[in-house]
Amino acid sequence: MSCRALLMLLGVIVMATTPALLAQDSADPAAVALSREKDALSLATAWLQSADPRVVAWGAHLALREQVRSALPDLVALVERESASDQPPSEERRHMQLALVDAVIQLGGAVSPEAARRLYTRYPVQTILLLTRAEAPAANAVLLDIVRTDRARHGTWLAAANLLARNRAPGFAAWALMNLTIRLEVQVTLDGARTPRGTFGSCPGGTLDTLGPLSVRAGWPPIGNYFLTSGGNDVLVAGADVTYYHRSLGPPLPGAAAGDISCSSPYSDRDALLARLLSRLAGLPSDFVEAEAIEPLQWRNDAQYRKEVLALVSRRLQRVDEIQGQLRSRGFVAEVEARDARVLLDVRVQDRRDSGLRPLPRITHQDPRIVLSQ
Repeated sequence: MSCRALLMLLGVIVMATTPALLAQDSADPAAVALSREKDALSLATAWLQSADPRVVAWGAHLALREQVRSALPDLVALVERESASDQPPSEERRHMQLALVDAVIQLGGAVSPEAARRLYTRYPVQTILLLTRAEAPAANAVLLDIVRTDRARHGTWLAAANLLARNRAPGFAAWALMNLTIRLEVQVTLDGARTPRGTFGSCPGGTLDTLGPLSVRAGWPPIGNYFLTSGGNDVLVAGADVTYYHRSLGPPLPGAAAGDISCSSPYSDRDALLARLLSRLAGLPSDFVEAEAIEPLQWRNDAQYRKEVLALVSRRLQRVDEIQGQLRSRGFVAEVEARDARVLLDVRVQDRRDSGLRPLPRITHQDPRIVLSQ
């Protein structure tokens, strides 16, 4: 083969392979990923600026799906704006708000504590997640407001309390002590046997400020639904009693934004939760003091009855005093708070002897922390 023919053959080969090489270059993963990210950012930014809530929701969904973290400033700004409105949102705006909040959470963003405060009644689980990322001093004020005022949502209430404990929030331990009631039932019988009964109950009642479930709307993106759960892999906030949550992506689900409001919730007995939380803060076992207990007492005579009841009360007060002392020594309760930070001991005596016996003698005491019912 002549040199001229060889050059012509090489030219043909190069011309034939060039399109394939160009196609290979254009399919390079790094180049495609970068191009796609730029396109997603451009599109998400444009959609987030729309006046149409559905388009904004799609912008949030696209930013989340494509993991466009550079869209976070726009997403946070929109959440801040939406939280500032005093008007109940329409269904369209709620759907949009859920998409925005979900995108901020899943992309690792945060909002101001004041915005979180306003979002709490609508989206409590999402709000707690956002508050876990907020600066402690500002977040503590919002969390204290939640534990003081929320009478309906038990799981997010506990999560807020756990966050305050984690943050070592000034004033929280003193507030918890003042709002803890230790309940003791003394069952007086002739044989000393204990009989079962229902709990005293410390599940608070309250009105849930919720806007009701969202309807499924055609043409809208799926949203992240957040639920509290009794266990799982997703920890909302750790503590003596851990709170868990679950996120599911799909159409809006009934109850996803409402929180847990049933007194059958594992988080509903707030006295028990506070007792375990304070014991743990004090560096003691979480079951150091029971929030609720039944003690059997076998009746023999008046003097023995008085002595044993007062001994049962004294043992519990000693445990409470130990918790309070440890909290002061660890810096959770200031000296100026210690005088008022007192736990209430609610003692109820049940006379379960034969009805023909004379009533039990009255027991008197001088401790203002004790409420004794006979």
